[in-house]
Amino acid sequence: MKKYEYMPEDFKDMGGLDEDLREFYYLLEKYKADRTGLNKVILENQHEDLFFSLKHRALEGFITDELWWEINDYVGGLVSD
Repeated sequence: MKKYEYMPEDFKDMGGLDEDLREFYYLLEKYKADRTGLNKVILENQHEDLFFSLKHRALEGFITDELWWEINDYVGGLVSD
């Protein structure tokens, strides 16, 4: 996997956030390799799921609200590239 600013292994034991990030990055790389409309929709859906996963982790106290926004802004920028 390519190196990203927020790597899944940095979020182990945070209520599954590592798996959510791993899945997002996997789909991002898949989309970048094959820029079809279907892959874009799948990536956007995963981004939406990640948004809510991040929010839940913030509400549960695994991450701060500030970190939630930082990660969400970062991955949102990756989707829009």
